[in-house]
Amino acid sequence: MHHNAKPLPAAGELWARYSYNPLTGTLISRTTGKPIKGHPVRGHLRLDLESLGGSFYVHRVIWKWCYGSDPAFTIDHINRNRADNRLGNLRQMPVSEQLRNHGKCRLDATKVSQIKARLRAGESQRLIAADYGVHRATIGDIKTGRCWSNVG
Repeated sequence: MHHNAKPLPAAGELWARYSYNPLTGTLISRTTGKPIKGHPVRGHLRLDLESLGGSFYVHRVIWKWCYGSDPAFTIDHINRNRADNRLGNLRQMPVSEQLRNHGKCRLDATKVSQIKARLRAGESQRLIAADYGVHRATIGDIKTGRCWSNVG
């Protein structure tokens, strides 16, 4: 499970309460037969399930409903529409890769190779971070292999 995510309710509980249409991305209450809307939070939809342990993102609930287990990574919306929960629009991936795919990352493989060379040469993380316009912690994560470990 993604390290920041709260465990989801048991799949059996979700299956008992909801049906899901993967073509529309809609959860449907088995009790009322009505679609479950959720409420928007930064573009994502959240579902209040206090009787099952709290509030959860609809896309994560759908993932568990479909696959029977909590996602191992974050769930990415391929088309970048956070409210589009069609199964074909959802995929698991590490946050670092998700950000790279969405163009929000200031670094690419070439820049990371340069950063690693500068780190090996003993330059300070603070100076490198300033040169690339990223936080010093990002440079620390590159140094320790927490992110960009696939780049030499």
